[in-house]
Formats: sequence, C-alpha cells, structure tokens
Amino acid sequence: MIYKRMKTFIDVKIILPFKKEIQNGISEKLLTKSISIGFTGGIFPIPGLTLLCSFLLQYLFRGSFIICQSVNVIVTPLHLLSLKTFYQSGMNYILPSSYTMSIDNLMNIISTHSIFETLQHFFAYILGAVCIWFLLSPFLLGFSYLASKPLSRVILKRFKQLRSSSSSSSNNKKNNQVEQSNNVLKSV
Repeated sequence: MIYKRMKTFIDVKIILPFKKEIQNGISEKLLTKSISIGFTGGIFPIPGLTLLCSFLLQYLFRGSFIICQSVNVIVTPLHLLSLKTFYQSGMNYILPSSYTMSIDNLMNIISTHSIFETLQHFFAYILGAVCIWFLLSPFLLGFSYLASKPLSRVILKRFKQLRSSSSSSSNNKKNNQVEQSNNVLKSV
C-alpha cells in the first residue's frame, strides 16, 4: 500500500515533469547544467532550504526549473548524509574551538545559557556549515556538470528512441485506421 503511494508520488512529482521537459526539446547543455544546479543546491546544509537554494542557483545560472527541482528531490538522501560532514567541517575549520559539538557540550549549552545564547550557538553551527558549502559549491558545480554530461546524452538519446518508436507506432495505427475507413468506403 505504502509502496504504491510512494511510486505514484515519484511518478507524478518527479518522473512525469522530467519527461515532459525532455519531450519539449531541452538541449543537452541545458539538461546538464540543470542537473548540476539541482545537485549542488540539493546538498545545501540547511534542511528545508534546499529547494530555495536550487531555485536561486537556477535563476542565477539559467537552468531548467523543473529539472533542477526534480534532481534536488532525488538527492535528498545524499543531502541528509552530508549534513554531519558539513557541520563537522564547519566546526573544525571555520568556527573557533569554543564551538565544538558534542552531546555533553550541547546539553550544557541548553541547560546553562539563555535561549538567545543557545540560538547564537546553533546559528554559529549553521553558519560554519554554510561557509563550507559556499567554499565547496564551485567544485561541486563543476564536478557534477562533468559527471552529468554523459548522463544527459544517454537520457536524451533514450527519449529520442522512445519518441521515434512511439511516433512510428502511432503512424502505423493511423495508417491502419485510414485503410479501414477506405475499405469501408469501398464496400459502400
């Protein structure tokens, strides 16, 4: 039951818009650029803001909105796995040593500090992670662009084959219908 709902959701929200965008005639360069933008924005280290980040990158680099957002949703598991790396790197390389994170330190901050000081510590952790993402994002964009180039070729080639086979089968159906109508007219 859950599997069917999940499959329906993925088909309706990711696969069908992706297919429609490709069937509308997207170029290989735009598809590659959009995939890399969606990937880079999709691992932005603040949960809940990856769609906004992808949208801003898409607007800045002129990618396809639908492809960017689809890829963004697809890389959500990678986003969740990368959060610890971004936050840990931010604490180690960007923030002063007083911001080291551990469960004991976190509980101490929550219990001994005011709400504003606690929020200040959380904001510092987030800021460190975002700084690491900003430092890595040009490399992520470049790497994902190079990695998605062959993928874009394969996707476009496959959809062209599907489109040509479906158009030839629809032409065959039309021809059969025309022949049937001609046969009916001859018999009358």
